[in-house]
Amino acid sequence: MHIALKDADFTASDVDEILLVGGATRTPCIRERLFDEFGFEPHGEIDPDLCVAQGAATQAAMLAGEEVSAILVDVTPYTYGSSAVAMLHGEQYPYVFIPIIRKNTCLPVSKTEAFQTMYDGQETVEITVYQGEDADALNNTEIGKFTVTGLKDVPAGNVITLNLTLDLNGLLQVSATEKATGLEKSIVIENTLNAAQGEEMQSAKQRILKLFGQNDQLIQTMAAEHQAGQESEQSAAQALIKQAEALFEQVSAEDQEDMKDLIAQINKALEQQDSTAAKEPLEQLQDILYYLES
Repeated sequence: MHIALKDADFTASDVDEILLVGGATRTPCIRERLFDEFGFEPHGEIDPDLCVAQGAATQAAMLAGEEVSAILVDVTPYTYGSSAVAMLHGEQYPYVFIPIIRKNTCLPVSKTEAFQTMYDGQETVEITVYQGEDADALNNTEIGKFTVTGLKDVPAGNVITLNLTLDLNGLLQVSATEKATGLEKSIVIENTLNAAQGEEMQSAKQRILKLFGQNDQLIQTMAAEHQAGQESEQSAAQALIKQAEALFEQVSAEDQEDMKDLIAQINKALEQQDSTAAKEPLEQLQDILYYLES
């Protein structure tokens, strides 16, 4: 809540009304905390679950090509940028975070920032991409890095433009271009919208373990639950694969080829125990089976 107020450049006194949305807002302590912070009761007249369901239905209708009165937009929950030598806390610092795509920007988005070389004849620049909100880039999450070599032999101040393009699927395209010559180097970073999820999950687990005094039994239980969850996901994936293989004789050669390709991707992801990589081909295979069976 405080982060949302800060991002909007508001204080608690600027807020006139509060509308409770989502089933978690049924929790009594949430209403109590809101009242303590803002000094008035939040609105609870609407069904907090129903309004979420209506939002999801509206989004689904829009994706299906229906005309809807509401406009829903996706935004990035993180800030993305690079680092440069600049002033931080009154001193020159080599890792100052330079935001390029700021948090809460509507997606898809493409932004460009210009940088300059530091010394005469500089032939190489290293581009490091970070995700986070701290002015010190080293306190943010590094999500990608590449080097541009072969820059023009010119005095300091050679302009290098850095472009970041983020789409709705979390695919971040990063390109650095020497303005004078057009020399360009680029990379693509996947799953940037969820890049911090694994790190945050581990951090949360550590906080829980600390809260319970590093109880060995708790650690074993959490490990067992994690293992059981992975086994359950694999079982569900294998069942879907068997269901698809059973339909091979009934589908066209083109559909069969698509299904085999997706099954190969799923099996590879399962072998590597990469549930993230398995998610998209599983969803695509599920869509095909739903289409075929209906």
